[in-house]
Amino acid sequence: MKRIVGYGDRLAVAPGDRIDFRINCEAGDRTYRADIVRLICGDDHTKHPGFRVEPVATAIDGDHPGRRQAIHAGSFVEVPPSPDFAPSAGWSLQAMIWPTLPGAGPQTLMGCWSEPGAGYALVIDAGGCLALRLGDGAGGVEEISTAAPLLAREWYRVFASWDAATGAVRLVQQPLRRYARAAAAAGREAVARVRPNPASATPFMLAAHDGGRDGARRIAGGAYNGKIDRPRLVGRAIGDAEAERLVEAPLAVDGLLAAWDFSQEIPGERIVDLSAHRRDGRTVNLPARAVIGYNWTGAVHDWK
Repeated sequence: MKRIVGYGDRLAVAPGDRIDFRINCEAGDRTYRADIVRLICGDDHTKHPGFRVEPVATAIDGDHPGRRQAIHAGSFVEVPPSPDFAPSAGWSLQAMIWPTLPGAGPQTLMGCWSEPGAGYALVIDAGGCLALRLGDGAGGVEEISTAAPLLAREWYRVFASWDAATGAVRLVQQPLRRYARAAAAAGREAVARVRPNPASATPFMLAAHDGGRDGARRIAGGAYNGKIDRPRLVGRAIGDAEAERLVEAPLAVDGLLAAWDFSQEIPGERIVDLSAHRRDGRTVNLPARAVIGYNWTGAVHDWK
């Protein structure tokens, strides 16, 4: 691994313009040296003239203090913490998903989950199956799986509910296209042993979960690879008919807490919630937007 790496925030500048350099020094490298040079020849092949530069005197010449600056990969949507995300009666989660790397490790689709184990999250487990993760914040963690691996690059409706009164958990992964001898459709019912208890400061996140902070930056845990369409949150456990209605008519479902619409304000970072609660979110690390959804017919090729 290179011990000192860096980059400029622009590829080209004119006289009088400003350019900033971001420098990362791994542990042990307390300082780095900076110089500005004019590149005479960048080819260091032995049969050519060889690498040659000409120093240009500037104010930055010399040694500078360095520090480690980690790059935390993974793009996601973050919705500010709210008591709505811990409804006393229970909740239901639903989304349309198109996973690209199921089986490549645990990935979080959506939920109010923080490390080391508090809250709830709809996830893809280590085996590539839909699962529901529950944590009480005191060391109790339970994960309930459909035990049916998802197919890569196929659309699914995924659903999970938890009833606070009975502890009943329900999981559904429903493929939009079915293939012969492919057991990609699955459901699971169970009684949870753990009562999910998200910390009050935990945001609701899509395509990742709260993995802690590095200074002011939130770290994405369990980053998801794929597409998400029409994520929904309801403040109670609902049945099949209402779950189907959530896809296209979420405002008709009683107890709706959030219905995020990715098709609105595509050029920006805001994620619009259609519900009366207006739990709008924001994108972090520029996840791709204006991509085709589960109901794209091919008739339109320009999202605008």
